[in-house]
Amino acid sequence: MIWKLTAPVPTITVSNDGSAAVSNQALSEFFGADADFMIIGMFGGVALGTLAWHWFKGWGWPVAMVAIVGSALAALITWRLGTLLGPHDFAGRLAGAPGGATIPIDLTLRSATAWLLWPFGATVPVLLYSALGRDEEKDEHQAADHDQDAVGAREAPGPKPATGLTRSGHRLIRFPAFGRH
Repeated sequence: MIWKLTAPVPTITVSNDGSAAVSNQALSEFFGADADFMIIGMFGGVALGTLAWHWFKGWGWPVAMVAIVGSALAALITWRLGTLLGPHDFAGRLAGAPGGATIPIDLTLRSATAWLLWPFGATVPVLLYSALGRDEEKDEHQAADHDQDAVGAREAPGPKPATGLTRSGHRLIRFPAFGRH
């Protein structure tokens, strides 16, 4: 609905001899419909990506796929609804237009890249939340290590035996020492 309401619809003017011409302003409005779709797509994609992160963050990496697929479906629905609500059947309207009439052109997308901004916008919050948010697994490991340290301190003082795990519970990777004899 927002796309239909905000997108400029270019027009063609039919002359008295039956020919049709597009003005320079109408040519610039061809890009306007795509630009509005892209702006709506960025904001809609960011909103959908944020919702996907908050609802599905426990899934791990598939949350990015949920955001991409959800935003692509939203783009498809927006495009389809806009084309249904906007002017359509341009050829039929042009054929029946009298001389001097101004005919609006169909509301449609003319740029394939307009579709890409929806999934791109949806991946931005997912990436930001995953990169900059709190690491809940790390918090759980630290709490467990703190509890183990408290119990271990009462049991036996001294260094702990090497278990091959870091303090956060991750497995140690040992690389061979090259050049040392």
